[in-house]
This record gives sequence, C-alpha cells and structure tokens, in this order.
Amino acid sequence: MLGTVAKFSLDLLSIPCFLPAKGNDKHVIFDLNLNGLSVAVTLFSEESPSRTEGSTGLRRFFYNRIIVTVLKADEDLRASDFVEGRARILLMEFQLVVLEVINRLVCYFKYELRHPNLRELNYVDFLNQEHEFCNPVWETSEGVNIVVSDKTISSGVFSIPGVGFLQDDLFGIVAFTADNSKHLQKFIASTDHRVPLAAQLLSDAQSAALSGNVRRAVLEPVQNLLRLLHRVCKLGG
Repeated sequence: MLGTVAKFSLDLLSIPCFLPAKGNDKHVIFDLNLNGLSVAVTLFSEESPSRTEGSTGLRRFFYNRIIVTVLKADEDLRASDFVEGRARILLMEFQLVVLEVINRLVCYFKYELRHPNLRELNYVDFLNQEHEFCNPVWETSEGVNIVVSDKTISSGVFSIPGVGFLQDDLFGIVAFTADNSKHLQKFIASTDHRVPLAAQLLSDAQSAALSGNVRRAVLEPVQNLLRLLHRVCKLGG
C-alpha cells in the first residue's frame, strides 16, 4: 500500500513566532513519530531579518520558515472513493500534528533557550496564512502528486476542526451585537479594568481548549485557583 504524505510550508514570522539563532546553520532537520504518524521537520532561514557582528563576523538571524511533512503509511488517499472528502478528514488530523510540532519548538526556545516572548499557538494564529495551512502539497509516499480538489480549501471550514470559528457556542465565546454597545462604552470609559479571577481562569481554559490541549484546559485553572487559595490561607495565618 502506498502511504499518503502532506507537506506544509509556513512562515513563522507572520504568526508571529520568533526563533532567534546565530552562526551559519541556516537549516535544521529532524524527525519524530507523533500520534502514530511519521513527521519530518525542516526549520530554516530564508531571507529573514539578520545582522552580522563586526568584531566576530557572527551572523544572528531568525528561523523564519518551517516545513512539516506528515506521512500516514497505512493510508492510500488515491484509492479512496471520495478523495477530496477523505483529504479533508486527514487535513484535520495533520493540522493537529503541525500545531503540536511548532508548539514543541516554542517550548524548547522559550524554556530551554530562555526566550520569554514566545507563547503557545493555536489555530487562530494561522488564519493569516490559511492557504498554506489548509492546502498542503499532497503526495504518495513515492512522491507522486495527488490532486485532492479543483478548488482551494478555506480556513472557514478547517481552521478549527469540526466547528468553525464563527459558531456562536464555540468554547463559550459571546459574539458582539449592537445591544452590547452601551456596555462597551461603559467599559472603555471606566478607569477600573481589573479582571475578576473567574474570568481569568475561564479565559485560560478557553485558550487551552482552543489549542487542543484538553488536559491543560481542565487542570490549569484548578491549579491556579488552588495556588491562590493557598496564598490567601497563608496571609490569613
């Protein structure tokens, strides 16, 4: 059986996701197994902002592009009765892999190399390059191109798998309406913008759930609440 490959090429700086580097290693290549899939990753610098130190000649730059190639060895997409429909299902699975790979890079650069301005990404961060994120290059494991559709796939369907970002009940998001105008005016004009703890915990849980991290969405708000209670108890003697 021929396996199915999807190759995603993304601009990291436009996310934005800044991965600083120095030296002459413009390409970093590594591979891993993730969710039962074989994944090859190429991280590289392509005309990214850079500077060269005069005293040492050392070049500092950003890794500004990433190529994530996902192989599902037991999937023959070309043999499917409905190639486009099956490709859409695979796309949702593969997008999760891409997101996980980039977030592992973020974790490495943020905590191992101590770059503090990085954050965990979610699907919304890729909306400004929806074509690249939703229309990877499809091939067989032998490199034969697979045409999955005669039109491009948009983020309106797949940027958040299975639900669609404009759905009203998505993770408790409240859509703004004209009825909110007076409340918005009052909020903007107010000098007190302290955010209640409950709202902070809910927002953290929403962000985690939106990024596919269900465990963090459930546990992190509870942990934060327990830490707060612990501090209150200590202050109370």
